[in-house]
Amino acid sequence: MNLNFNFTGKTTLSAWWKIVRDNLTAIKNTFETHQTASELDHPDDSVKQRHIADKAVGTDQLADNAVTAEKIENKTVTAAQIADKTVTAEKMADKTIGAAQIEDYAISNMQLAQYAITTSKIYPQAVQGAHIKDQAVTKTKLDTALQEQLDAFQEHLDEPAGELGDGQVTTSKLADAAVTAEKIHTNSINTFKIIDGAVTKEKIAENAINNEKIIDQSITEDKLDKTTRSYLLNYFMDTRTGTDCLNNFNRASWQSNWYSFNSRYGELTNAPSDTTTYKDGYIRYTVLVVPIDVDNRIQVAFNLGSHRRFWRIIGAVGTEWTEIK
Repeated sequence: MNLNFNFTGKTTLSAWWKIVRDNLTAIKNTFETHQTASELDHPDDSVKQRHIADKAVGTDQLADNAVTAEKIENKTVTAAQIADKTVTAEKMADKTIGAAQIEDYAISNMQLAQYAITTSKIYPQAVQGAHIKDQAVTKTKLDTALQEQLDAFQEHLDEPAGELGDGQVTTSKLADAAVTAEKIHTNSINTFKIIDGAVTKEKIAENAINNEKIIDQSITEDKLDKTTRSYLLNYFMDTRTGTDCLNNFNRASWQSNWYSFNSRYGELTNAPSDTTTYKDGYIRYTVLVVPIDVDNRIQVAFNLGSHRRFWRIIGAVGTEWTEIK
């Protein structure tokens, strides 16, 4: 900055005032230029702390490696100032990591030193069967009572084998399915040994059921086969006429025999006109067939409900039903 001091006592007031005004303008311009300059041109060590405004020094104003340990105030570095994964083992003082600094379940086998797990580190009753290596529990690991029991058992095993006393094998001593057929004495299983309902048809040998084995009056109609049932019912009392006569009176014709017809098993066909029912609510007829000659038969029908009787001839001649008075 150049200032004009070229004036004397002979300088007129107007000339002097112009010099002063130019000097003030130069000072002002120089000061404004200094204020707006991107880089200050000061002599070395001329900028003091008092020249720097609070919070005026930013990251751009700091040279690399300019902030040393002495420049950082104690307890001012927080987690936000520390970059991820920058704190290595060398940065941590011994015994600085406590339980509170370790995340739950963060310590794996890799972090444990050999023989680091001592008895005091194991929680009571934490060791389970899965944690014990197979065949790792020796006799010395057992408590005194168990060792004594084991010794007593070993002494029992070392004793010479003796005979088993009578009645010593109880039910609790037998394993499931241990008693096979070979172990059961002949004729030793009586009625009391067999559970009710245990004898199924597969257990009964062929022809094992004789007359003495059947309770009186215990064989019902449904136990008979088709042929036997048809024979008994057609020729003695209550035919299931669906097998032989199909409830059709015309079909009860060429055998000299008794027939029974029952509306319980379907509609009666070619029957007498009397539809009186028996006490069980069904129309029942008993029919006697008598041969007249080779081509003709006479039928006599008896209604069990009304006790009315009818007759007719069937065959080559053929007549209608006529009531017998």
